[in-house]
Amino acid sequence: MKIASFTKIDVSLIFFTFNHIIKLVMKKLSFKIERDGKLYHTWCPDLPGCHSHGKTVKQAMENLKDAVQLYIETIMEEEIAKQSLQFLNEVV
Repeated sequence: MKIASFTKIDVSLIFFTFNHIIKLVMKKLSFKIERDGKLYHTWCPDLPGCHSHGKTVKQAMENLKDAVQLYIETIMEEEIAKQSLQFLNEVV
């Protein structure tokens, strides 16, 4: 049985998949919003430390979406680095 191997990563496919994941995650995550002086404070209790704000509710929610995306990107990058290091340690 021949196993296919890939030497190049289709970055556009990863980008599409990541954006799709973000949309699915945003549908499943809960969020909170409250007035904070002249601004609106938003946060996602499911993601510790993921907060944002905005002058309007709409702006605050758009900013929270960006914050969630950065939060998930960071987690993914950390996991990729961790797995890469584990792989290198096994190979060496």
